[in-house]
Amino acid sequence: MKVTNCNIKIFNAVGAWFEEGLEVKNCVFISEVTFEAGGHNTIQPILIENNVFNCFVDFFDAHYNGPFIFTNNLVLKGSNLLANSDKPYKTIFAAGSKIESNIGTLNIEGPDD
Repeated sequence: MKVTNCNIKIFNAVGAWFEEGLEVKNCVFISEVTFEAGGHNTIQPILIENNVFNCFVDFFDAHYNGPFIFTNNLVLKGSNLLANSDKPYKTIFAAGSKIESNIGTLNIEGPDD
C-alpha cells in the first residue's frame, strides 16, 4: 500500500496488517496518527519518510516482522515509537529498524507526556 503526497486529516490503522508492506511519503498529517497493535509486515518494508506529523503518533503494541524505516520526519507532538522499552507493549522490530534524521521526540508514552 502506498500513500504519497497527501494531506491527511484522519489516519487510524489500529490492528492493521501490512503483509505486503506500507509506504507513506511526503504527507502532512493534521490530527493524531495511530499505528497501534499493527504492522505485521513480512518481507516488504514499512517505510515512513519525509512526513509532517502535527499531532502525536501512536505505535502502542505494534510489531514489525520485516524491515521498518522511519526517516526524515517532523514529529511535532511526539511519538511512543521508541518508548516503553521495558514493557510488553513496546514496539517490536524483529528484522531491525532504520530510525534516523527525524525531528521530534520519539520516546514519550502518550500524547499528554
